[in-house]
Amino acid sequence: MRGCYVAAEGLDYSGKTTQIRKLVDRGYLDMRDWMITREPGGTKFAEGIRNLLRDSDYDPEPMAEFFAFNAARADKIIKEVVPSLKRRKSVFSNRCAVATYAYQGSSNKLGMSSDEMWEMCTRVIGGYWPDVIVYYDVSLETIEVRKGMRSEQMDRIDQK
Repeated sequence: MRGCYVAAEGLDYSGKTTQIRKLVDRGYLDMRDWMITREPGGTKFAEGIRNLLRDSDYDPEPMAEFFAFNAARADKIIKEVVPSLKRRKSVFSNRCAVATYAYQGSSNKLGMSSDEMWEMCTRVIGGYWPDVIVYYDVSLETIEVRKGMRSEQMDRIDQK
């Protein structure tokens, strides 16, 4: 028996981070039983990759970006997710491998088929796909309003 692996997905500005924070703040996710993480990120290595990917001074080739996201994901899965699940602690992740499949795969710039990309992501995560994916479906109009409400400058990933 192991913990439950849940991922939040949706377009940028759909409210994933806000909703996870509300679940914690209101006590629905007891931090003794849950580990909260994000993609890319979660470990020191993965956070470093996150910062690099967000930096507007860089414009990596699509394949390099794909492998960078997957390197961050592999580190997080191996060091955080799997150990937590094995200790029967549940995991709530802001994004998962589905996001890479959607974002990098939809551009058709990788030179690999959807099946090849799916296989690569599955290998990287060691078969640890989320048990549940919660998709935040928000209208594009709402997303545009939320973008305008943000005070910080959009990073390279947000600009895509």
